[in-house]
Amino acid sequence: GYNKVNVLVERSLDYQVTLGTRPEATLSIDYIHTGPPSEEPCYQGVEEEFDEAADYLALADQCYWNYLRVYAPQGSVLSDSSRHVVPGETLFSGITWDSSGQGTDELPWLSTFSNFLLLPRGGSTSAYFTYELPADVQQAAGEDTIYNLAIHKQPGTRAEPLKVTVNLPEGASVLDISPSSVTVDGNRLIFDIMMDSDIYISIRYR
Repeated sequence: GYNKVNVLVERSLDYQVTLGTRPEATLSIDYIHTGPPSEEPCYQGVEEEFDEAADYLALADQCYWNYLRVYAPQGSVLSDSSRHVVPGETLFSGITWDSSGQGTDELPWLSTFSNFLLLPRGGSTSAYFTYELPADVQQAAGEDTIYNLAIHKQPGTRAEPLKVTVNLPEGASVLDISPSSVTVDGNRLIFDIMMDSDIYISIRYR
């Protein structure tokens, strides 16, 4: 929507990964528009506000159109996702968007999954992507297995809550975890993080 609404949008992330023969991950993202609800319809154009040199908050008091992209390890394959509908009357094109997530060729060293969604003023919505991960996200080290997860914070965004749940294979014994601030629930390792920079998680198990 090329407006300034990001300042009013709060986002939280939940990443769940199941390790084993066929590792799989699900990323869920929750959005909340903290501005006041409005009966004014959403429309992608904000030419009048720019022409009138409106102040920052006037430009921010808009609906949120989000072209969402998720970057996963190269070789990841999208298996399921949320479906989003953006009515044509809100868009310059006049064409309704009605689609589940799509895999796109954007960066040769990563797999990219994308979708498009609309968040009205004062509203909330969620998006998710489920995808199979390449087997080499787990590395053999003798009798042990090492799983490393790098999460890169989107530049320019404020700190956001992130929950990471790692489901280990049944019967696995954890040998080492970094960071050490983790909740262990059976074969599940749960990290609750306020993401204000890149995050690196490393788990060694047998």
